[in-house]
Amino acid sequence: MTRIADVPGLADFQDPQIFFLSKGTKLQFKTSDLRPHPGDAMEHFQLFLEDCLDLSFVETGQLYVNIGKEICLQTSLIRDQESHLDDEPQVYA
Repeated sequence: MTRIADVPGLADFQDPQIFFLSKGTKLQFKTSDLRPHPGDAMEHFQLFLEDCLDLSFVETGQLYVNIGKEICLQTSLIRDQESHLDDEPQVYA
């Protein structure tokens, strides 16, 4: 670190941060019959994270996990439209 601070032009490399992107994580760690509560799903995610990363090298106070958000509203129909038993809300992204 002292070398970066002392050499002109290397200041941009001070305090590096690493960003990870993981597709499908929200689906993998959502609540289910086996993990019915959000706390259960977070514990499952925590165990998975500990298997992937050596957290002794991670400044946990600076660790940020965006778990995402999904809202499924109840099905809404046009006035003259019939409701079916298999109707369920859809999410378009």
